[in-house]
Amino acid sequence: ELVIPYVLNAKTQNWWDGVTLIIWGPSQEKVVEKKYLGDAIKKMLNSGIAVYACKKCADDLNLTAALEARGITVAYTGVLLSERLKNETVLPL
Repeated sequence: ELVIPYVLNAKTQNWWDGVTLIIWGPSQEKVVEKKYLGDAIKKMLNSGIAVYACKKCADDLNLTAALEARGITVAYTGVLLSERLKNETVLPL
């Protein structure tokens, strides 16, 4: 109810030059299970939003293949998030 509209608007309304969504933990299960979330992710990807899922979480939940099948990049996200937070300029990968 909050993250999806914000992320889509941040991109479509040009609030940021680049927009990245990182999905952690049980939220990954919801993205796989709920059609409306899968549709929202597809819309984000088609809009040029970078979508990542934490590899540790995905592997622990046995969701890596299902997330990748939806076009989501599964990667270790700790460094990704830390680098983005350290820099004033947030750029998509």
